[in-house]
Order: sequence, then structure tokens, then C-alpha cells
Amino acid sequence: MTQGLENGKKIIKENYQNIKCFLANDNSNGQMIISGRNVELEKFSKVLKDKKIKNIRLPVSGPFHSELMREATIIMNKIIDNQIFKLPEVKVVSNVTADVFE
Repeated sequence: MTQGLENGKKIIKENYQNIKCFLANDNSNGQMIISGRNVELEKFSKVLKDKKIKNIRLPVSGPFHSELMREATIIMNKIIDNQIFKLPEVKVVSNVTADVFE
């Protein structure tokens, strides 16, 4: 693991009693995505600023990749489990390989 990731996890763990934030993604060394409720993210941002760690608030619609999505995950799993999936009627092309799925 990168030093930045370990440092980010450490800061989250040190502050978890007072601030509920979650490591949502490790983009690169020194760039992590933190998820949580807005009020918690504001508190966490202050902790980072006090440590002179640059942080940028991204305008997203939900606390993705965190425990806060657990209830939505359970609801969606129940809905998906009750669906019938059919093979597509048109060809599907991979946006990675350009291969046609058959």
C-alpha cells in the first residue's frame, strides 16, 4: 500500500469517534476519495486543513462506497433478485476491447 493511503486510513481511524467518514477510493498516491454525510465531511475537512493537507469537496449526490449506502444496497439487491434477465436482442460491444458479446 502507498504511504498516502496508509496516512489517510490513519487519519480516518484517529478521528472516527467524532467524525464518521469512510475511505471510498484510492485514486493514486496522495489522492483519496473520502465519503460520508456533509456535516461529517466538513468536520473532516477542518482536520485535514489543520494538518495542512489539501482537500477538495466534490459535488456528488450521495455517500457512495461507504457504510451509509448499506440500506440502499439491501433494497436494490432484493429488487434485482426478483428480476428476470434476458439475453439482449441487439449486439453489445465492449467499450474496452471492441469485441461483440455473444
